Amino acid sequence: MNFWTWLQKLIQDWIASQTPKPTPPAPTPTPPAPVPVPPVPTPTPIVTHLNVWDALLIPDQMRQAGFQHPNDNALFFALFSIYGTHEWGDPGTNPLDLNLYNNGDKIKAWFTAYVAGIGNQLKANPAMTCTLIVSDRNDAGGCFMWQPIQSQLLSMGVQESQIEIGVVFQ
Repeated sequence: MNFWTWLQKLIQDWIASQTPKPTPPAPTPTPPAPVPVPPVPTPTPIVTHLNVWDALLIPDQMRQAGFQHPNDNALFFALFSIYGTHEWGDPGTNPLDLNLYNNGDKIKAWFTAYVAGIGNQLKANPAMTCTLIVSDRNDAGGCFMWQPIQSQLLSMGVQESQIEIGVVFQ
């Protein structure tokens, strides 16, 4: 090999050694698959206590059930006399009052079913308790209703420890 060939090869080798060679990219690690995060459960409100007898709701509930009378007191009186412990006496001659009196079996069946719904809730939830209202605001009938409601709940198998007798809405 002559001098010039040798020198040319030496220069090419030197230039090649000075030119940076691209380094292959480092393999990127595959990220682990994300772990699915379960949705945060929304707490369900748990009812632990019921006040049985909200007198302000009774007249409208009776009307929705089909027992019509324009006077709330007449509806209360009918319920107290038919389901509760109040004596009806003479229904008089008012056709609306007579209609309530003549539908006493239906009123009793309606309210008995209402109380049965409460009893079923209490039986299904042994930690739930209820207050049977003896005296409510303006004495709106709790005094006539608590004993028959208590008797029905106990006859359904509701535990006595789930039933409290109380005074509310003072």
